Amino acid sequence: MAFTIQQQISSLVREHNNILVCLPAKPTTDAIASGLAIYGVLQKLGKQAKVVAAGFALPDNHKFLPKSDEISHELSALKKFIVSVDVSKTSVQDINYDIQNGRLNVYITPKTGYLDTRDVSTSSGDYEFDLIIVLDSRDLASLGKIFEDNAEFFHHTPMINIDHHPANEQFGQVNYVHVTATSISEIIFELLEHLDSGELLD
Repeated sequence: MAFTIQQQISSLVREHNNILVCLPAKPTTDAIASGLAIYGVLQKLGKQAKVVAAGFALPDNHKFLPKSDEISHELSALKKFIVSVDVSKTSVQDINYDIQNGRLNVYITPKTGYLDTRDVSTSSGDYEFDLIIVLDSRDLASLGKIFEDNAEFFHHTPMINIDHHPANEQFGQVNYVHVTATSISEIIFELLEHLDSGELLD
């Protein structure tokens, strides 16, 4: 038996722990309220979550919305770059760094002996978020610099696309595009009922 869209979304949310909620650049009140509603429920489910909208500045008349001051205006530090040093033959006495001519220099002083370039390796860590929920956006370009500056992240991370515009480009792994809904808030309210059977809506 095939899962419904709501069941697919619920399954994805429960399988992932670090979830990014993306609003379009210059989000409407409807989108802001919907993003905060999902954010609150994700926190109650024990998820690490963040809401972001490119260049977001909270309008004074929206300050009554719970957690409205937690919407971020940019997406940074998505992925760590790791420098690994083999210190199995000598322990480290001191570590310092500086930046010169646009280059980061790390100075590692061993207690005895010396370190060689063969002892150093680099790698890229995992992305900070393992699931993306995009709200009220007909396409990824609607996210503005959030997408423009992090296209690789969006193309390699599972994504839930929730919208009510007929022109939506169905860009998610799961697309919940309810074109007869009057608002994104209406869709989110129905979805949250499925997500937690009403327990988190009181």
